[in-house]
Parts: sequence; C-alpha cells; structure tokens
Amino acid sequence: MCGIFGFKGKGEVREIIKEGLKSLEYRGYDSCGFFFNSRIDSFFSKKVGKNKIEQLIESLPFSVKEEVIVISNTRWATHGET
Repeated sequence: MCGIFGFKGKGEVREIIKEGLKSLEYRGYDSCGFFFNSRIDSFFSKKVGKNKIEQLIESLPFSVKEEVIVISNTRWATHGET
C-alpha cells in the first residue's frame, strides 16, 4: 500500500509533515519521501526502510514564514534499495 500527504501553507513544516506521514504508517511501507517547493528553494528526499520518517523530515526546515508546498508519500517496494 501507499499513501500521499500534501501541505500548502506556512508554519511548522517538520511537525505537519511528520504527523501526516505518521498517520499513513498503518498501511505499511518500506520507503518514504517528499518534494519541497518554495519561491526560494526546491528539493526532494527519500529514505528506504521502515521507521524512517523521523530521519526523512530532518532535511525539512523547522518552520517557514512564506507559503510552501510539500508533497510527501509512503510506498511499498517502489523506491528500490537506494
């Protein structure tokens, strides 16, 4: 199974994305990732393995004052080993 969680807005980005991804954990996953987009920066990250959400969100800013878009997901066996 997989799940997708999106966020558009300002505020505590790490906490919002963490809670969104954690709400999808019950579906089972072996990888997770996100794409972050703002006027200033765009980047993505992924982690392979169960219980990697905490590590994944470390690359997100704690909080943002400008509007951002973050699309995050959990997946089962689609990102591969690396």
